Amino acid sequence: MLSTEELDGILIIRCHTDVVYEKAEDFKSSLNRLLGETPRKVVLDLEDARYLCSTALGTIASTYSRLREIGGDMILSGLTAEVSRLLSVTRLSKVIRTAEDAKDAVHLLAAGAT
Repeated sequence: MLSTEELDGILIIRCHTDVVYEKAEDFKSSLNRLLGETPRKVVLDLEDARYLCSTALGTIASTYSRLREIGGDMILSGLTAEVSRLLSVTRLSKVIRTAEDAKDAVHLLAAGAT
């Protein structure tokens, strides 16, 4: 479901599937395991996720909050039209930054842009 790579000290987490209710708990536990408790700059690349259930959206919101509390940051990248619409409807797009793709997100995080 998730894979990682590191680029310029920034963790890129790629989601390789839609996150429907049946997969939401696995998504949450995998994300928590990958992040640990260390402050990190993270790109969550959702290019392959055409759909996120409400539980997945909640996991993303809480992960973002937790990262910010410990001095980290997160940008979402590769949003499909449907996922972008979901973020807009839930107003998460007003809180969590997005980028066209993972490369752009890494650039923003590396530059320290807010």
